[in-house]
Amino acid sequence: MVSHTYAGDDPCYGLDHCFISTNETGTTATLEWEPIEGVQSYSLKITIPFNYDDTDEVVLEEELDIDDLLFDSEKNRYIYNLTGLKSGTLHYALLKYGEGDWDWSPLYFTTLTSVEPPANVEVIDITETSATVQWMDNPGHSEYYISWGPELSTYVRDGSGSYTIENLTSNTTYTVSIYALVGTTLTSEPVEISFTTTEAAIVWPTEVNFEAEDITHRTATLIWDEVQGATEYHLSNGDGWEATVTDAAYQLTGLTPSTSYTYKLTASNGTSTSQEFTHTFTTAIAAVDHETIKVDMLTHDSIKLTFDAVDGAEKYAFEGARFYSDKGTSIHINSLAHQTSYTIKLYAVHPGGIKSAPTLFTFTTLAPPLPGDANLSSLDFRVEYQEGLNVTLGWTAWIPDASSYELIIDGGEPEYFAREDMHWYAFHHRFTKSLAFRQNGTHTASLRGVNMTGKSKAYELTFTVAAREANPTQSVVPVSKVGETLNGLENVINNLNNTLSNGTWRTLPEGMKLDIMNSIMSIVNEGYNEVGKVIFTSQVEGNIAKATVSAADVALAAAESKDYVDQANKHLNKLGANPVKPAVVLDFEDVTLQSSEITLDASAMKTLLDAGVESVTIKLNGTQVSINPKEFPNGFELNRGQQSAPKNASNGSPNFVSDIHSFEFTDNNGVHSTFNNPVGVSLPTRGLGNVDTALLTVVNVSETSSEQGDEPTTIIGNFGGTFNPATGTVDTVLHGFSSYAVIENKVNFNDMGSVKWAERSIQVAAAKGIVVGDGKGNYNPTGDVTRAEFLKMLVTTFHLKAPKATEPFIDVNDSDWFSPYVKAGLNSGIIDSSTAFNPRAAITREEMAQMIGRVLRNQPGAFEIANTDEILKDFPDAASISSNIKDDLAFTVLKGIMVGKDNGFEPTAKTTRAEAAVIVKRLIDLK
Repeated sequence: MVSHTYAGDDPCYGLDHCFISTNETGTTATLEWEPIEGVQSYSLKITIPFNYDDTDEVVLEEELDIDDLLFDSEKNRYIYNLTGLKSGTLHYALLKYGEGDWDWSPLYFTTLTSVEPPANVEVIDITETSATVQWMDNPGHSEYYISWGPELSTYVRDGSGSYTIENLTSNTTYTVSIYALVGTTLTSEPVEISFTTTEAAIVWPTEVNFEAEDITHRTATLIWDEVQGATEYHLSNGDGWEATVTDAAYQLTGLTPSTSYTYKLTASNGTSTSQEFTHTFTTAIAAVDHETIKVDMLTHDSIKLTFDAVDGAEKYAFEGARFYSDKGTSIHINSLAHQTSYTIKLYAVHPGGIKSAPTLFTFTTLAPPLPGDANLSSLDFRVEYQEGLNVTLGWTAWIPDASSYELIIDGGEPEYFAREDMHWYAFHHRFTKSLAFRQNGTHTASLRGVNMTGKSKAYELTFTVAAREANPTQSVVPVSKVGETLNGLENVINNLNNTLSNGTWRTLPEGMKLDIMNSIMSIVNEGYNEVGKVIFTSQVEGNIAKATVSAADVALAAAESKDYVDQANKHLNKLGANPVKPAVVLDFEDVTLQSSEITLDASAMKTLLDAGVESVTIKLNGTQVSINPKEFPNGFELNRGQQSAPKNASNGSPNFVSDIHSFEFTDNNGVHSTFNNPVGVSLPTRGLGNVDTALLTVVNVSETSSEQGDEPTTIIGNFGGTFNPATGTVDTVLHGFSSYAVIENKVNFNDMGSVKWAERSIQVAAAKGIVVGDGKGNYNPTGDVTRAEFLKMLVTTFHLKAPKATEPFIDVNDSDWFSPYVKAGLNSGIIDSSTAFNPRAAITREEMAQMIGRVLRNQPGAFEIANTDEILKDFPDAASISSNIKDDLAFTVLKGIMVGKDNGFEPTAKTTRAEAAVIVKRLIDLK
């Protein structure tokens, strides 16, 4: 197709001066030549030769300056592009570069022959999914190329002059491009033609889900399933009202209360229409008109609303996150959280107790005012309790508008804590905060009320602390405190009797009894730490501290503990309180090594069991383990290990605040990994700096393989626990032994916006594994709590164990997640055996109070309530509380665990997950 005057593979081979043509098309070509030294310009002449004489047709004649030419440095050639050439024609190019007879280079080249595009192109036989492209076939064309979309093309070589395109989309416009090809390189210009497929015929459905939702007395929303192929919908009601919409929903307004309406629906695509579908509904009874709701008063914790009366309504009701009440047309809501959004539902209640649809009203409370000043005598800021270097400060919750408190000791850094962080004595309306000092001295405490607006004035208190004299240290000899401790108990009882002018203990107010019993149990518990204590000196073998305890070592301690308990229980019995059990403490105070091996032989265990001892506490290097001797009647060996916890390197890793402690009990039968009786454990903490101690929990971990603790550690289980500020330990209960550590467990949920009042309680309960979320970051705080869920919370809080027994209820299977908790509850007396447990039903408030009361009334020192009516008298609905539940419910209220609501105690009301978490937090604080 192209003629060149060169030989060999190199186009410049054999030429003095290379001069060639490239890239020939029908009308264009490119000339290339090598530079000639010293030449600054060239003359180029292009002709179409006929007889190779002067009759040649001149196509181009031009002087070329080298500065105007393109130069390809890789080829070392000048480049000149020719356009407007005649297709399929031989051209003669003459390049002159001097005046001499031989100062020129000739070149012949031929342009390509043009290909005529297809003729008479048209599209015929167009359907929904196909069309035929037709053209006049030219024998000079070897084939045709057809394209009708991205990656949609084909070649036609059969000479038929047509091609049918299939698998098209209905009612869609396509553009077809068709090229004629000659050989493998010559292609014509494309011919383009557009067409549109026909619209698919719609088969309308015979049924459409057409209904009304969100029906009120004035409005309703019509909804229906979207109809495939429909571009619009037509609504009518037969009374002249019509509407055309494109969405599958329509909101109706201006309806008449208690009226039946029928609406008709058709779907259309502009060319055809479906059959008619109908739906009939009745509007709700008259409801509160939102436009008439007015805010008469709004503060940081309350709101007063008024609204117009509704025709036919007997009364009105409202409810929200925490409220429900029958009111008139004026509503006053108290005890709200500041700067919190609430949505209240207002109802008009018609004869027969029929409620209207709710009218929603949303508001946001204001920021609280600056905390006010309290009367100092009413605040009663004083030392509540003092024991050596340990002091408990107390005050009445009297600082107006305070959401939390700031406590500064000796001018140091302020400590802030919310109300739920402190112990609350319900019947004396007092808060308490415990402190521990390291040395004797006089101290000053400064207390302020705090909220987000500011602080109240400071209330100051000065007090002195002094450590008790150290007990003499003796090896294997108990320090006898029976007489001294019992004398203290006798004094409390005698003082109690002296205050009774007309009657006995049973005539005292129940709240006063509780406070007195708390004082009595504080003295009794102190006796556990003093009576029956044995201080040991261990022997070191290698890096292990070892000691063996025999009958002679514990005989005196067991006897004095039994004597103490027997006499203490005589006093408790007079008060109708639960007895305490003998206990012995084995204090290996000299052990500082990380590994220890303590053996109690069979004679020691027999001595303890004969004395009725039910708790043996072993203190080792800051840790404390308490077991029931019944677990090992033939003696045991305790091996304790300790290693550093992993470094808290990232936000995603657990924040360890203790070493990892491992415990292993062995006897004649080998290693004991599980126990029939609960085991008390206390683990020392360190590095508490900015740690939130309320979020500390004991976890079961996989041991690291590095002494530096830098290997990954897996948390296997969460066993809760409470922080003891006096000892710096976290105390919990286990039913088996492995490796344990203390972590700060921060658990946050995404849906706390509506329950800020409960967020702290939820966070604390979740940190200890008592409550859990949905695994997606949500807690569902407003959802109801079931009987099984709350029983699980209670069993987990008090570390109760399920026995190995067959499931007693017909609606509880061994495979159910709640089965072990139901068994534990039944074993502990929290629930009664019956045919069914009804685990998935929402728990009522009185059922919840009964479960809690049964746990609390089983604790040492718990006493029988003589007058439940005294405790429940402030509840207007006390008469509706089930008679068989009153005792347990009254004890729960007495302990401040559950309180009333707006209408009373509301015994049959349900409880939200947020409210349940608040109750759990109170139980944690009580422990």
